[in-house]
Amino acid sequence: MAALPPSVRPPANPGLIQNAISGILGFQSDALQQRASATAARVSAAGYGSEIEAYQSGAENSRQNAIFTDVAGKIQALQAQRDYLRSSGETRAVLGASGFQATGSAIFQLQDAVRQSYLQDQLIRTQSLFDQSGYLEQARAAGAQADAAGMAQSGQLSAASAYDSTAQMADVYAANEAAALSAYMAQFAGSPESSLAAGVLAGTETGQSLVSATTEPAAALRRGSSRTAARIATRDAWLAV
Repeated sequence: MAALPPSVRPPANPGLIQNAISGILGFQSDALQQRASATAARVSAAGYGSEIEAYQSGAENSRQNAIFTDVAGKIQALQAQRDYLRSSGETRAVLGASGFQATGSAIFQLQDAVRQSYLQDQLIRTQSLFDQSGYLEQARAAGAQADAAGMAQSGQLSAASAYDSTAQMADVYAANEAAALSAYMAQFAGSPESSLAAGVLAGTETGQSLVSATTEPAAALRRGSSRTAARIATRDAWLAV
């Protein structure tokens, strides 16, 4: 739309200009905040990723310890059995060399050795199973914690994507507001209002300082979806001019 001569053009509508400028800055601020939130969510997700690795490593170590404990218990049981066989063989040899028969106190001595060997074998196996169960429980707990951290990580990544989408929408709204303001102010080229709008559209500090001096704080102007609807209605009003 070509600029009208100053003598015939109507005055610029300051309310439209102020609302447009506030809308542009508001959407730009929203986009920055959403992107900052997305970055924070990704940092949090990376932290959960480190937790997952630590929990998975701990679970694997516990499983390996359970295997080692089982093997060590079996080795101990075999060693105890070997010691019993050697000891009972020596006892039989001594009794035989002394001329004693496997009766009376001699048979009681051998029976006691058998009982002691059996009890020792059971203690070794029971302790091995107890230790093995403890390690397996640790592995299950670490696995559950890794799963929980994985769910939290997925949540943070989803939140980051949502923040990015919201930031992109805010960029689109800001661009639409800027295009509408530019089209409206083309009628008032060279006027103070046009210079103010141009400064804001260019993103200069001068233009933003002028906005601060002529409009209420941006935070008070942004009140959710109803404010967004008002800005869109304002844009449509410019396009109808």
